[in-house]
Amino acid sequence: MTICDNEQLIAGLAGEIFGQWMLIVYLIVDEYYRKKGYGKTLLVEAEALARL
Repeated sequence: MTICDNEQLIAGLAGEIFGQWMLIVYLIVDEYYRKKGYGKTLLVEAEALARL
């Protein structure tokens, strides 16, 4: 999963789902965009995907 602004990568999350477990391998947010909720947005989306 990624978040982009004008084709510039702002944040990304990579992980795997194993049965009822989700392992987040990387959660990266560009320093300029930190503390603006992008990391939380990615985590919420990942949790929703894991629950499917």
